[in-house]
Amino acid sequence: MKYAFTRMILRAVGDSERSTATILVTVSSVAIGVMGLMRWRNGEFSHAWTNFGVVALIILGLIWLWRAQSPKTALLGFSAANSAVCAVVAHIYGSDSLGWVYLVQITNFFVAPPKFALVAGLVPWLIVGLSSAAFSGAIGRSSFLITSLLVLVFSYLAAHRSQMQQALLATQATHDPLTNAGNRRLLEQELERALAQHARGNSEFGLAVIDIDHFKQVNDSFGHAEGDAVLIRLVKLIQGNLRGPDRLFRIGGEEFAVLFPDTDPIMLALTLKRLHQLISGQLFSAGGPMHVSIGGASLHTNESASSWLRRADVALYQAKNEGRNRVVMANLSEFERVRLVSVKYGNGKLE
Repeated sequence: MKYAFTRMILRAVGDSERSTATILVTVSSVAIGVMGLMRWRNGEFSHAWTNFGVVALIILGLIWLWRAQSPKTALLGFSAANSAVCAVVAHIYGSDSLGWVYLVQITNFFVAPPKFALVAGLVPWLIVGLSSAAFSGAIGRSSFLITSLLVLVFSYLAAHRSQMQQALLATQATHDPLTNAGNRRLLEQELERALAQHARGNSEFGLAVIDIDHFKQVNDSFGHAEGDAVLIRLVKLIQGNLRGPDRLFRIGGEEFAVLFPDTDPIMLALTLKRLHQLISGQLFSAGGPMHVSIGGASLHTNESASSWLRRADVALYQAKNEGRNRVVMANLSEFERVRLVSVKYGNGKLE
């Protein structure tokens, strides 16, 4: 029990939507429970039991939300149930419960995507708006329909804008502003995902580290603007020749990394050879043709992300030390060396 509670706390720290739902449920349960006690003291026992029932339902919904394997689907279900319960209660008890409709409409936008929250909010708006018990006349009904709809529209606009800002911030936090390639933070996240997938036995992964040879000379001779242009050209060249699941990252000034899912060591070596030839034939600066050195490493069983990246780095520096403008593969087995018969090969280098 203690460990289950600890796991739940750790999940809450990294799960903003479910954490928000927990806060909303806690505050709502206390408020609705207090109202139930007040109604009980006033002799309104049926209303009080309704309040207590609603508290029980939303707490059960929260428990289901945290136990669900698919949090996104669970959050949608939680939002829909939230609106449905609100609509039924407001329909039964009329004007005394109308204030909760506005609250439910707003809180849905905290736990569900804006479009879904908008649709979910229309459920109590429609059901209560058609209810004859909720209003004493046409003015009250019209006032509710207009104000409730305005709450939905303004909440949707605010949530949509917030979603766009969050997406922009996420991109800025994980991508290089010059080239729009992923940054080192994103690389570290993707490497950890690759390790987890590899541990399940689902896939082999390859990693390459690419460095532009003599890049400093471009900056010194032609300025940083030309250097930036070379970096952008290189990224376009690489991205234009990667598969859909392959990922490109800028991890240093002129240093890049490429993650290759579903790629065994032989496929990685051949892919890097072709990529090296492509770059060498098409990458230019104001001073003439540019070349790159590439280090490649396949993921080993039970290897850490730092060890994997370090082996690719070591292979890159070996390529640099042996004359640049080449590909070096790390830790190829003798069997894998023999299989590379279609590529000029010597001591791990693909020249």
